[in-house]
Amino acid sequence: MHSTVFMYGSCDGVFSAGMQTHYSLILLQSSYFELLLIDIFMKTKQIYLDDSYQKEMDAVILDVMEESEGRYRIILDQTVFYPMGGGQATDQGILKIENSEAQVYQVMYKDGEIWHFIKSEISPEVGQQVHGIINWDRRYKNMKIHSGGHIIDFAMHALGYSPNNLIPQKA
Repeated sequence: MHSTVFMYGSCDGVFSAGMQTHYSLILLQSSYFELLLIDIFMKTKQIYLDDSYQKEMDAVILDVMEESEGRYRIILDQTVFYPMGGGQATDQGILKIENSEAQVYQVMYKDGEIWHFIKSEISPEVGQQVHGIINWDRRYKNMKIHSGGHIIDFAMHALGYSPNNLIPQKA
């Protein structure tokens, strides 16, 4: 089953949405309206949409694919790791799996799911509990750079140097 919900709102203030489990978010802007597409068919709860300042989480591994020796991509039931896209770089950090630490070197939204690409000495398994910690310095720097880009875009548009505002493809 695949459902899509459309919501409209004015742009005269900051627009935010409290998201619940299994939602992905795409935000499109025009000069008067914002179109919010909510795609309700994802295994991973995106904690970063509710709290972009949360640095850690506990999760369960839902899917594992081996990429090469010592490299895997996994789907978690929830995540604080922001995937690459929408003009912002991927989060990085660590996942504590049993008595081992795996390096999260990339997170991507691919094939309708959020995949965490990890380097690990042990093979992760479906059903394992993990504790994730993002590289906060990297996240915070990326947040500031991303927000600064929107400010510069608006200023360029307001001064007449850009015919259109940037239209983000993700929140």
